[in-house]
Amino acid sequence: MNTSIHTLIGRPTAAAVLSLALSALAPAQSPWAWQAPATAPSPLLLPSMAFDPNRNVAIAIGGFSFETWVYDGTTWTSSPGNPAPLVGGAMAFDGTGIIAVSAGSTSRWNGSSWQNLNGAAPNYGGIRLAFDENRSRVVAFGGSLTPFALSNETWEWDGTTWTRRNPTTTPPARNAHAMAYHRLTQRIVMFGGESTQIPSRVVLADTWTWDGTNWSQETGAAPSARSTHTLTGPDPVVLHGGADANNQPLSDTWEWTGTTWQVPSITGTARPRATHAAALFETPAGNDLIVYEGFTSSTANELQVLEVGPRGPRASVTIIGAACPGSTSPQLSAAQPPRINTTFTLSCTNTLPNQAAVFLLGLDGTFLGLPLPLDLTPFGLTGCQAQAGPDLLAPITTSGSGQAALSLTIPNDFALAGQGFRAQLMATDASGNAWGMSLTNGLECVMGF
Repeated sequence: MNTSIHTLIGRPTAAAVLSLALSALAPAQSPWAWQAPATAPSPLLLPSMAFDPNRNVAIAIGGFSFETWVYDGTTWTSSPGNPAPLVGGAMAFDGTGIIAVSAGSTSRWNGSSWQNLNGAAPNYGGIRLAFDENRSRVVAFGGSLTPFALSNETWEWDGTTWTRRNPTTTPPARNAHAMAYHRLTQRIVMFGGESTQIPSRVVLADTWTWDGTNWSQETGAAPSARSTHTLTGPDPVVLHGGADANNQPLSDTWEWTGTTWQVPSITGTARPRATHAAALFETPAGNDLIVYEGFTSSTANELQVLEVGPRGPRASVTIIGAACPGSTSPQLSAAQPPRINTTFTLSCTNTLPNQAAVFLLGLDGTFLGLPLPLDLTPFGLTGCQAQAGPDLLAPITTSGSGQAALSLTIPNDFALAGQGFRAQLMATDASGNAWGMSLTNGLECVMGF
């Protein structure tokens, strides 16, 4: 079952949406600043980097011996082992861990070591990856077999297998480009790269987006042509550095809004860097862009952190209370928090099969005016507590395996950020209590970024 959260809350006024959107873009509300960390690994040859939101760490790979370094937001730690040879290879989170693709093989970091995975990978040097968190797919594009033969192939990784896609529209072949997922538009963004390498190097300044089916070229203001730059996401999508048409290192930083590129207001100075790696480290207060420079003739200032100001309230889900005693103990959960412009799904397991049930969604901490949690024992539901009010009722029938789900569309509406609701499911359970009903635990949900 699918419904819009506006059904529950009511659409905010256009003025309120515009006010919040403008305040989010104002430099005073979104301070970005370059910082120098206290410690960092030594410079690595052609580093690669990615952020693992499951473990809340960034992984950097590179060097002559293919070193692995782990950054937890404060400290860098060397990790034993390495994936398949990965100098200048590609990395991305795939929903389970960080995968690394190089020389036609795929490896995954499990939190402590690298594991080689079965199945062939796209065998292109300089291929780039980005994780589409809405579709749970890693998207790969481009790369080269030789300096004379560049690829325009699109591939997707579903966690176990690589599959080549055949879109009707595809970008020109390229190498040394950059890709990232943009959470608000739910699209992969790709910028720049090299369209030829020999006999002359031609760099690009085009922007493309992938919607899961086809590529679309975007128009409007854009950074200058470049290659070996980095593009990080999902919120915000940030482009940094690279090498220009004359192979000179660049130091500029851009942000993708979903329709165009803009230059954010930043304090501090970034060092010009061509070959480097970057990852957007998600923190409770905001995001930090970790920029790690590759091996150069100088080892000074090889790593910088761009502190990206808060984008707005963070989306979150918190379990409240527990399920009623009964013949089963139904559990309500959500795999992802209710982020703006995504589909938020409530999932219930361990109910009785093929039974009438209803999702309860409430706007505040009351049930018909009574404060929550509300003990329902005096009403005949022994051991049960109401954790959500009945502001929106969504009837459903549990599946033959005792499961139920409700999907809510969270619109691309800044005015919803920070607003919350509570959720709970009530299901038929004849042996549960005098009312023959059972309730799950509750979820306290906050919409945001």
